[in-house]
Amino acid sequence: MGLVASFMEHVEELRSRFIKCFAAILVAFLVAFTCGVRTVQLAGISLFYPFPDPANSMTILVFQKLRNDLLPPDVTLLNSGVADPLIIQMQIGMFIAIVAASPFIFYQVSRFVAPALYKREKRLALGAIVPAMILFAVGVIFCYVLILPFTLAFMFEYTVFLGIAKTVMATEFVNFVFLFLLAFGFVFEIPLVMVGLTRLGVVRPATWRGGWRYAVVGSLVFGALITPDGSGVTEIIVAVPMCALYAIGTGLSYAVARPAPQGEDASPKPSTARRRARPRAVARATRISEAGPTAGGKSKPAAESG
Repeated sequence: MGLVASFMEHVEELRSRFIKCFAAILVAFLVAFTCGVRTVQLAGISLFYPFPDPANSMTILVFQKLRNDLLPPDVTLLNSGVADPLIIQMQIGMFIAIVAASPFIFYQVSRFVAPALYKREKRLALGAIVPAMILFAVGVIFCYVLILPFTLAFMFEYTVFLGIAKTVMATEFVNFVFLFLLAFGFVFEIPLVMVGLTRLGVVRPATWRGGWRYAVVGSLVFGALITPDGSGVTEIIVAVPMCALYAIGTGLSYAVARPAPQGEDASPKPSTARRRARPRAVARATRISEAGPTAGGKSKPAAESG
């Protein structure tokens, strides 16, 4: 009975925290969808604040920013459906809402799982929240500034070879951009995950170093999944940063790995001692077996002569 009550308490707590996270995302979504951004000067410093303006909302401003920064000037965006403009704004608003509410979501998740963790695991989890957010932001910025402009410009060059107009559906453009941004945001978490697993003692640094071949193959497969073209160029563009991050994570894992106990290196491990003792035991048994018949052969005639 107590086990069932404890389980229901955990379910109720999970439900409560899920509702809080959903409410935070909903509020941020409504603000992004219906409010614009205005500035006010305070002591010579420009401060931004939301202001109700659906015609110039944050979602529209973000879409215009993406189009001006990422698309080549001679590319035309097309509308393929009646509801596409509304869907695009909702997608952008949801992206803004999740990013804006992510600190609150991380806090709720950490509070929920904290009772099941040891003190050292709690310190490690809480200490990883800020680095995780920073690395995700760095990945998004890296993709936005370097990867996406080059990738889009390279892919639209194929239209010149085929002699067709440079056009793209607005929904496809937004989906492609957000897919790359989210992918690189999570990819930049690789060093943090590797360091955390090493610090907890789950994976040794030598294991990371020995698995670099699998990391290369996994990076190429991941790049092939998120890139739409079959040229292989954008796949390599995605895979190279992933391999570099894996190498960085491997180096950091050696730096944070907990040292072995003092007496562990001085004495050989039991398995090593058994492996060393086994050949000696086999050789000794062989000598005894070879010497047995000889000794018996010498003692037998002596007994008969007596």
